[in-house]
Amino acid sequence: MKTSNYANQVLVEKVVEKIFHVSFGMNEGMLPRCGEPCPRCKCPCIKAFDHISGSDNRHDTFHQPSGLVGCHWDKTLELSESSCVEDVLNNKLMIVYENGEDKIYPYKDFDKVFTTWELPSIKQPLPLREYLFAHCQDYLAVKYELQISSSVPAKYYSHDLDEIDRQLNRILGIQFDEIFMSR
Repeated sequence: MKTSNYANQVLVEKVVEKIFHVSFGMNEGMLPRCGEPCPRCKCPCIKAFDHISGSDNRHDTFHQPSGLVGCHWDKTLELSESSCVEDVLNNKLMIVYENGEDKIYPYKDFDKVFTTWELPSIKQPLPLREYLFAHCQDYLAVKYELQISSSVPAKYYSHDLDEIDRQLNRILGIQFDEIFMSR
C-alpha cells in the first residue's frame, strides 16, 4: 500500500501542478475555478475563480460518490456509493450537524440547507473517482472506520484505466506512466 500511496501522492502533486500552470493562461480551455468544496461530497465548485456566491450565482459542481470523503448510510454504517445528484433524484435524506445536534433533511432541500449552493443537478460521470471508490473500498473503510459499501454500482468497476489515462492526457497533457516513471 505504501508504494500505491506514494504513487498517488506523486500523481496528485503533478496533476495539481499541471492544472495550476494551465489555469493561468497557458491553455484557454482551462480557467481558474472557485474551488469551494461541496458541503457533502467535497467536490470543488466549478464556477469562475472570482464568482461571489449569492441567490443568482450559487456554487455548483460535478458531484462524486460521497463515500470517498466518508459519507455513509446511517443505519448500516456503509460507505455511500451515491453522489449528491443521485441522492436528490432518489429522494434520499441527509443528516446535517447543526447547533450541536443532528438534523434530518431531504436532499431535495439541499439548496435551502446550504444556501450558497445550487440544488445538485449536473449528472456528470466522474470515471476516475468512481473507479477509485469501487477499487479502494478496504482502504476507505479503514480510513473512515466504516463498512465497505454493499451497493457499489457495476459501472464503477468497469471503468477502463487506460481510457481514463487517455482522457487525462487530452485534458492535462500528462500520462500516468510518465508520472510513475519519474519517481
